[in-house]
Amino acid sequence: MVSEFKHHNGFDGVVLGHAGSGYHHESTHQHGNEAGRVPSNDNLLVFSIRERYEWGRAVRRVDAQGDKPVVPFDPRRAEAGKAFDDPDGYRVVPRNPAWPA
Repeated sequence: MVSEFKHHNGFDGVVLGHAGSGYHHESTHQHGNEAGRVPSNDNLLVFSIRERYEWGRAVRRVDAQGDKPVVPFDPRRAEAGKAFDDPDGYRVVPRNPAWPA
């Protein structure tokens, strides 16, 4: 586990991965929200991309496919990234946070 958080804007979460690597997996849950069936707005695949240029390239590739950003369910996702719905309805979030993420 890289880190975890509790009660951040009503969300708890855990970050899995290797410290210092360029990626991790983050699972979150909103207090009082029953997660329900998959996929839902609370099922995210978050990619934290260290270099701003590489993050921009990733977002441009998604945009070039015709996918437009959506308003993320967890507002923290908009702080350093963009959210997209993939063809299966899962939410994918490329982020460019201050490191470590």
